Amino acid sequence: MSSRLKSSRTTIGWHCVNTTLKCILLLIIAAAGVAAAGCQAGTQSNLSETDLQKAIDGACSKPLTGVAALDATGSMKSTATRPPVLEDFDPLIERLSECGGEIAVIYIRDQAETGAERLLFPEPPGLPTRPIKQDDEEPYEFSDRLADYNSKLLGRVQWIEANWSAMQPRIDAFLAALKRQMEKPPAKATDFNSAINSADVLLAEGNNVWTVEPEKYLIIVSDAIDTQKRPRFNFRSGANIYWVNTTTDDKALAGLRFTRFESFPAAVRNIVEGKR
Repeated sequence: MSSRLKSSRTTIGWHCVNTTLKCILLLIIAAAGVAAAGCQAGTQSNLSETDLQKAIDGACSKPLTGVAALDATGSMKSTATRPPVLEDFDPLIERLSECGGEIAVIYIRDQAETGAERLLFPEPPGLPTRPIKQDDEEPYEFSDRLADYNSKLLGRVQWIEANWSAMQPRIDAFLAALKRQMEKPPAKATDFNSAINSADVLLAEGNNVWTVEPEKYLIIVSDAIDTQKRPRFNFRSGANIYWVNTTTDDKALAGLRFTRFESFPAAVRNIVEGKR
């Protein structure tokens, strides 16, 4: 899986199919070259409205930070819920590369785990503000400001591309750690509350690393039935909760506001597309 994820990022086809922002890189580079040539000739060419809008639409307004709490106990066999596989994390990782933020995975077993598997992406440069032509502005002056905007937009996309390459070893290590967790035998008891408490603490951590407060989410893949009888604390982080379960009564998550999903990919799709 990790080798597939790595190799797929090296092809232009992957960018065009999966990430509009990255696909537009080639268009921006080409247009920038034309613009430079235009300046030398005394004229200025700019990116089209459509191309600019695609790059802007692919940007995030804030980082994306979340936890996936995954039930790894025998009771999951009765929930008719497919456990996530490594490929299901692809959209989240791809989107993190553009937004910045962190994904953490906590496995729900018979006792609290020693720590979550975590992957943090630095926040990319902010999206530049597109200039608006002033009434008293000469056409060449506005053209120069627009060219500067295009250059900054291009720089942002290039930064994301370079950071992806730099992050690849960490991505591979994260996925390898998840694979090891997935290969463990199911636990015979469920310490659900401890896992949710840990997820809430992680999501409520200080966010001094970000320029703005991240968008927070918690995906729970579990029947949510705790058999260890440890207390569940008040949920303080304010994260949006997505519960992947179709069989357990809502009372299992009493006191929490959540949205149900039939599958982990469906919950991920809601999160990722909501950030576009």
